[in-house]
Amino acid sequence: MLERLVGLHPRVQRLPRWKQIVLGLLILGVFFRFFNLDHKVYWGDEVFTSLRISGYSASEVVQEIYDGDRLTPVDLQRYQHPQPERGWDDTLRALLGSPEHTPLYYGMARLWVQGTETPQSTTPEIFRQQVQGAIAWIRSLSGLLSLLVFPTLYWLCLELFGRTRVAWTAIALVAVSPFHVLYAQEARGYSLYILTTLLSCAALLRALRRPSLESWFTYGIAAALGLYSFLFSGLVLVGQGLYVGLVGDRPKQLLWQYLGAAALALGLFSPWLWVVASRLDTLRNNVAHLNQVQSALVETWLLNLSRLFYDVNQGPSWFNPLTYGAAALAIYSLVFLCHHTPKRVWLLVLTLIGTTGSALILSDLLLGGQRSAIARYPIPCYLGIQLAVAYCLTQKLTDLSLSLRQQAGWRRGVAFLVVAGVASCLISSQQVIWWNKGPSKTKRNPEVAAIVNRSDRPLVISDSPIEKVFSLAYLLEPQAQLQLVQDPAQLQLPLEAKDIFLYQPSDGLQAALSQLPNVSLEPTETPWLLRLVVPSGQDGSTQTPASA
Repeated sequence: MLERLVGLHPRVQRLPRWKQIVLGLLILGVFFRFFNLDHKVYWGDEVFTSLRISGYSASEVVQEIYDGDRLTPVDLQRYQHPQPERGWDDTLRALLGSPEHTPLYYGMARLWVQGTETPQSTTPEIFRQQVQGAIAWIRSLSGLLSLLVFPTLYWLCLELFGRTRVAWTAIALVAVSPFHVLYAQEARGYSLYILTTLLSCAALLRALRRPSLESWFTYGIAAALGLYSFLFSGLVLVGQGLYVGLVGDRPKQLLWQYLGAAALALGLFSPWLWVVASRLDTLRNNVAHLNQVQSALVETWLLNLSRLFYDVNQGPSWFNPLTYGAAALAIYSLVFLCHHTPKRVWLLVLTLIGTTGSALILSDLLLGGQRSAIARYPIPCYLGIQLAVAYCLTQKLTDLSLSLRQQAGWRRGVAFLVVAGVASCLISSQQVIWWNKGPSKTKRNPEVAAIVNRSDRPLVISDSPIEKVFSLAYLLEPQAQLQLVQDPAQLQLPLEAKDIFLYQPSDGLQAALSQLPNVSLEPTETPWLLRLVVPSGQDGSTQTPASA
């Protein structure tokens, strides 16, 4: 199949066979990044992305729509797309309420979707097409950013290893990595985080190799872009400082040059640094959920590592041999790298892994929490591991001193990695729910939507958080109606309605509705949805539940 993908042009046919294979994998990787972009659920984090770039904070939306008035999915879409009455100042104000989210990606996303059509058709088929098009469009920004990862990774490998073959191997690994493909299809800034991390590392190595004002200025700009992409880029900056201080024959001179570039980066980042410092209490409240203790940290670390190479939506387990295989490959590759490369090479990889990894792990072990278990946070660690694996595999595949049996074994191992990655991407592309889409908050939404959409003039009542309600609304037909409440007393229940549902209601809302005369709650096919049954023959009046 790979020969068919890359063997169409005579110039390609003249390439070495290994390079044809890499080119074929790159084409597959690009394909998977844009295939079925709109297929997976638009989950809570993506909902918040759309809210912020549209100039709304979560609390503001709750105050506007959780008042018991009737709404439709069309009404909710105006909060997910920039409107003329909501300018850049509103987007900035929304971002200031979430200082943990640096603004670069959100600014790019607003520019990307500015002027696109807000889904507003009342025809189900057209509305569905509009919604799917809107989802695909905003996610395509992450896909395009992920394409820029390939030339940046190539540059980094040339600066680090000085060998094009290692660079091509790294590109092949990242191209069909299910982890990279997943985040290339999500309306969040993690592809940008990957890109800026690689960019700052490559710029640093160039500045060390050819020190000049221009090269250090370039590194400072790259580091600033990293900080504006994700706050944890500060840990990458610290690791790069350690690298500069420990490598080379002129550590003091290089360190001063690095400090100048780092000062430039921090100076450019200082406006948002001030936002973070002045809103520390808000930041702490927003990330308080990260302090919840994760009971299976080690299993989750191993699971997340294995997802770089193999991902069929498996959960953490001590009994999955592929998990141990991925860990063994990573450890062996790092040891091999340290034994077969000069200090300037292996030290960069270790500091890239070590600063972010140790900060996340130690904070969880000492303070409690689950930061290190969230797959997207240790991205620099994964990049370092993939660099080590790329070097190790390249050396093994080109080492003529190995026996024929050993060479064949390594070729089979590489083939297995490639097949596992491609198969994982193919399987994932067909699924609506995946582990990165917050399954605890979204896994039943397709079932809920199917029940509601086949009902006659359905009404969905909920006091569930906005990220859950908006995620569901992306799956509903435009004729569906919603009543969102903060307090049961806000709800005016129409007795004439036949198809009334409760979506993930709180205990208080259930209790208040259960107390109404001639009203009962019945289960549906999914535990996330209850049917509210009113006997026929009522007079069409309304009832208001008591406040719970």
